[in-house]
Amino acid sequence: GSNNTGCYNTNCPGFVQTNSHISLDNTIWPLSTYGGEQREIFFSIFQHNETHDWWLVIAGNIVGYWPASLFDSLAVNASLVVWGGATHSPVYELDKPQMGSGHFADEGYGRACYFRSIEVVEEKVHNQFTQPISLSVSADKSECYNVHGKAVIGSGYSFLFGGPGGNCGLIV
Repeated sequence: GSNNTGCYNTNCPGFVQTNSHISLDNTIWPLSTYGGEQREIFFSIFQHNETHDWWLVIAGNIVGYWPASLFDSLAVNASLVVWGGATHSPVYELDKPQMGSGHFADEGYGRACYFRSIEVVEEKVHNQFTQPISLSVSADKSECYNVHGKAVIGSGYSFLFGGPGGNCGLIV
């Protein structure tokens, strides 16, 4: 229902948290070090076969779910999956904040944000994890953020993204 509500995160009503040890919408610690040690965490969202609710798993821990009743088309399945980053500034007219480390994807692994080993559960192949069938990458404000798809980071499909933010061509 995000096309009608504008909601895409847990600031919107409806998420049912079932784990009291993991708090949503907080920074995950420890952070990666620019040019040094990279920290990773595994995220998964899956649809329950019977209830059709969408469950969130972080680092192997079930955190909670979005009830199927919140969605129109997602009540049955998903036809599109999107990974990426977003920034927000309380004062939109001013500079956009940095994304990730604040460095462009061109700087590579260890310097920019990344998603790696991306997989989807394909219903047509008996609910097995598979590589996405069709992929595309885009960045809304290329002067402030960018993305590089098909990066080689471990195994599977990965991409790098991020940027310093800044003016982004806004007229102030």
